[in-house]
Amino acid sequence: MTTIMSYAAEILEKTAEYIERLEGEKIATRTAEKKKVASALAGKLTEAIGEPLDSTLAEKLSNLDPEMQQIISKLAGTERVDSMGEPGENGTQKVASASGMPPEDHRLLTWCNS
Repeated sequence: MTTIMSYAAEILEKTAEYIERLEGEKIATRTAEKKKVASALAGKLTEAIGEPLDSTLAEKLSNLDPEMQQIISKLAGTERVDSMGEPGENGTQKVASASGMPPEDHRLLTWCNS
């Protein structure tokens, strides 16, 4: 009976060690990915600011949420700027001209330009 219990305990211990090792690898992979993204973001911020970033700031960048990292990346000018609107469909613009003006305005304009 004790041998069965010792085998069961050994299996449980090995299972726990295996799970801990897997979790440790996952955490190490996530940390490496976060540091890679943070170093790229720090490089972009360095280009935007013109000065190298402090190492503690780079560490803080790696601990940020991915959404916040994207916002900072946009602020650093690394992303394409979103358009606020598009030109009209036909692409023509009205330009000021003397044609079509009342004669008085046309005379005043030519007098001011002379």
